[in-house]
Amino acid sequence: MTKRQAVWINAVFVNPENRKQGISAQLINHAEKIVKEMLEPELLVFTHIPVLYSNLEWKVIATHDDHFVLNSSLV
Repeated sequence: MTKRQAVWINAVFVNPENRKQGISAQLINHAEKIVKEMLEPELLVFTHIPVLYSNLEWKVIATHDDHFVLNSSLV
């Protein structure tokens, strides 16, 4: 059996007074850049805010109760 490594975003938090300025998108895009430089094929997140990621063209690949797993294909 082949073990597969996965890279996940643990959390993205922006203080309420700094929201709606694109900071979350910048953080996520930077994470994608770093993971791509690591030559990893994808980046994953487990979140209750899927729209934040789907607006950045991430795809929902699984759901669990009120949370979603999304991925960003980096290849």
